[in-house]
Amino acid sequence: GNAFKKAARFARQALERDPINARVRDILVVSHLSHARKQIRQGKNTLARKELDEAASWARTEAAKGRVDNLRGVLEVTSGDPETARERFLSGFERTGGGLVGRLYLHLEAQQSGQNVDAFMGRAQLPTTPRKPAREQVLALVHALHDLSGEDDYRLSSALESMVKPLKKAAVQDFSLNEMELICETWLRADHSDLRLTYARAALKRWPGSPTFVFHRVDAAHQGFIVLSPREVEALENAFDRAREDGDERSTHRIAELLRTGAPFAEPDDPVFDPFAAPGFPEGLPESADLNQIIDLVMNTPGPPEIERLKRELGPEEARRALEAMLLIGIANDEAPGIFPEPSAPKPRRGSRKKPRKANPDQFDLF
Repeated sequence: GNAFKKAARFARQALERDPINARVRDILVVSHLSHARKQIRQGKNTLARKELDEAASWARTEAAKGRVDNLRGVLEVTSGDPETARERFLSGFERTGGGLVGRLYLHLEAQQSGQNVDAFMGRAQLPTTPRKPAREQVLALVHALHDLSGEDDYRLSSALESMVKPLKKAAVQDFSLNEMELICETWLRADHSDLRLTYARAALKRWPGSPTFVFHRVDAAHQGFIVLSPREVEALENAFDRAREDGDERSTHRIAELLRTGAPFAEPDDPVFDPFAAPGFPEGLPESADLNQIIDLVMNTPGPPEIERLKRELGPEEARRALEAMLLIGIANDEAPGIFPEPSAPKPRRGSRKKPRKANPDQFDLF
């Protein structure tokens, strides 16, 4: 609760009874660091140095010592000594793991100390991040993110954002199946869909049809309200069956939820599920109506839960657009025959040529 002095006092009392309690020792170090940041922001540099000395005396791990060094660097910047500050930053960078991990810790310190992050990172003059980090660097970053799970989510997300380009290039490294699953789960917890999509695509090239990566691939691609295409539904249904056969309960549950919430094209146990024929539309939709009449009927009639949730979550205008997209896709795939008269084929225009459509990288040829 930001009561740093009280936290430090209770931690010391706990350590008197249990001197090897690493968790309490970490809390003590964090309390002194947090109090030092507060003193720095208030311009009380002498008191901040005392807090940092206390933190250093309790720090046992290299990561904890590195965090102390990073904050000492901030203090030296505010004291007008950039050379000493840079030495502290480099020491903190190496002690916290170097590479992506060292950069992550320093980025977090800049945010926590209220610094201008870009100027701060430039002043630190850290070694340049490789364009395509090694497999070990990515895994070290993933483990560091797990260790820092108690930090503010926004700060972690912002620090991760600064490394997106090299992390994307590293997706082609030779990760094992378990390592790739761990990485995708980490990007999911970090709420970074772009990275998750990149790594899921790379994984599916090596392990086609893997339920875990099919889920991550589809879920990350939509980033919000999900309207699944027929290809995505087919890929998810195949992955659902495979996960159930393999006893993969987590993937089975996740894929089922994705199919339920991803638009009324299919349910995992019923590939011809049609919410428009569910209670609320007991006789289905009228076959002679045009598109706007059908959408008006759906919008103005209490329907099944899937449709009511869509209307409630999106609001009238967005819901109308989503319903139109669903109906048009269904018609294009002959899933709603008879709703519209068959259009006559347009006459070819002399001398006109259509350019071939550019392939969509998000289509499911990977599967």
